[in-house]
Amino acid sequence: MKYFLTFLVILMYTINTYSQRICNYGEYDFVLNTINGVDKTDFLLVKFMNDDQKKPLHIYKYDSLCRLIEVNFTGRGEIFADARSSCNNANNSHYKYSSKLKPKKLEITDEDGTLNAILNYDINGNLKQIKYDAILTVDYEYNINNQIKSITKDNKFYIYFWNKNNKIKRIEIDFLDDKTHQEIKFLYKENKLKEVSHTKVRLGFQLINRLYTYKYEKERVCEVKVKGEQLSDVFYFNYNYDNRDKLIIARKNSGKKYLNHYECYY
Repeated sequence: MKYFLTFLVILMYTINTYSQRICNYGEYDFVLNTINGVDKTDFLLVKFMNDDQKKPLHIYKYDSLCRLIEVNFTGRGEIFADARSSCNNANNSHYKYSSKLKPKKLEITDEDGTLNAILNYDINGNLKQIKYDAILTVDYEYNINNQIKSITKDNKFYIYFWNKNNKIKRIEIDFLDDKTHQEIKFLYKENKLKEVSHTKVRLGFQLINRLYTYKYEKERVCEVKVKGEQLSDVFYFNYNYDNRDKLIIARKNSGKKYLNHYECYY
């Protein structure tokens, strides 16, 4: 289990698409190095913590099949997502699946009530579509290797490119309503992820330009350096595997002073 980060950055499979929150579908998680709604993790519980607070800021809970079953933002939902308001205002959400394997229905309950989703699959068993009542439809397309090829969601269109070693090579995201374009590129050396570049441009203006550089120790990711355009725009993620029951990912500033951390329980 504790070696998961080494393998996730090498192999990414389309196996867990229906288990993510609506706002996260298709996005790339730069902390866990996964595509949300496509890759699964080995965790049953993830907490986002500040050392000066006993109560976690965010909590994600998963079942034994790595499906999301609960999200809790402990009163800080104003910066996160619910299904009805495109990423705002939900503090606690619960997810219920109609069956263990290839569920056809998903029920999401939060402070505003219950939302029902219908799930459809293609002939290869891949998730083809999720339809959330009348508010949102998410469509998926796969390549000949059953790897995710595209996701269409609301006003966003995601395209995924894979290299000959079946590793993710590039992700392009287009916002159809305001001409915003995002691109995430992956560089591998000796079968390991070494760099990820992330750019976001809207109408010719660059909104994001970041480079993620990966360091390894004993074949596992031990540090990720994140560098933006400004000299002050530098921070680090440090990965601690010392605990048998959890992975701790600490976020630090440019001087490597602690800011906050994730506790990821197996």
